[in-house]
Amino acid sequence: MPTISPPATVLLSLGASGFVAIHVAKTFLERGYHVLGSVRSASKGTYLQNLFDHNFPGRFRYISVPDICAPTAWDEAVKGVHGIAHVASPCHHEDAVDADEFIRPAVDGTLNLLKSAAQFGPEVARIVITSSNATILEQHDPPYVYSNKDWCNFAVEEVNTLGNAASGVAKYMASKVLAERAANDWLAQNKVHFDITHVLPSWVYGAPIQDVHSPEALNISVKRVYEWFVDGLPESQLPTASGWYIDVRDVARAHVDVLEREDLGSQRLVVSRAENPAYQDVYDAYLALPDAKRPKLPFPVPRGVPGIADDVRCKFSTHETAEAVLGWKFRALGESIAWTLEGIADKGLFSATS
Repeated sequence: MPTISPPATVLLSLGASGFVAIHVAKTFLERGYHVLGSVRSASKGTYLQNLFDHNFPGRFRYISVPDICAPTAWDEAVKGVHGIAHVASPCHHEDAVDADEFIRPAVDGTLNLLKSAAQFGPEVARIVITSSNATILEQHDPPYVYSNKDWCNFAVEEVNTLGNAASGVAKYMASKVLAERAANDWLAQNKVHFDITHVLPSWVYGAPIQDVHSPEALNISVKRVYEWFVDGLPESQLPTASGWYIDVRDVARAHVDVLEREDLGSQRLVVSRAENPAYQDVYDAYLALPDAKRPKLPFPVPRGVPGIADDVRCKFSTHETAEAVLGWKFRALGESIAWTLEGIADKGLFSATS
């Protein structure tokens, strides 16, 4: 498949008002691309327009796509674009939400996009779809090492068995698995002019630059960091696994690389650091940074109990990563946490705690 390159190529970054998507859009702009960002409402589009016009005048515009489940939702958006980053999909873990509120946007939104690109986007060369490394997480015990060949079948089975009574985490994981498989099945059954690569990030940390005015409105991964440092954690939680992680700048770079590099077509890339740090490791990594690399916070930084996880860390699951395929290293934990906290501070969201 041919690759795309700036400056003339127009990119469509779907769900561009979200935490990850807005960083993806920003990175494309920094590389010299023109970006068309889809948003659900004009107010969100106006925020992005104002944000990007300052540094990238004339190279960002938006289109309103209020319902990605509508069969014709993407028909206009795909016209004239050469590469697509599909980031729009529900990302929360609320148990009370109907299973279809996770699965339908993930599956139908993806399939509608592929169909529109096939019919109305003759210049589209490649589509990169943001999935999740939750899609590889089956119920294996260490020392099993997960890879892009694994699939999270247990979550799909839980949702199929329990329906709306399934946990919010299972609904989210199932939605990502079903969306990935639906895209792969559709591509296998249709002869089209583009290929697809899935990017599988984990917990994504980094500075929030989306339109957010309160801690409660933060996306789930950044809100976790806020709570860990503002509220602290009970000692019993410190030696347990906090989950695989990745810096949002690395996620964004991976999306751009996929659209630019011919060798990254038709792949499933686990964009996540391999280690699964304990909660104590989060504090340790941050506090190990030089003072100059740590943002000034208006409260005492929790220290946890150093050393509390030393005997249990080896029991945490791990996985292969796409670093070798991409050819560059993902950022370390301390750097990502510091930048996350700096971004929260820049938004003025720590003011209520001071």
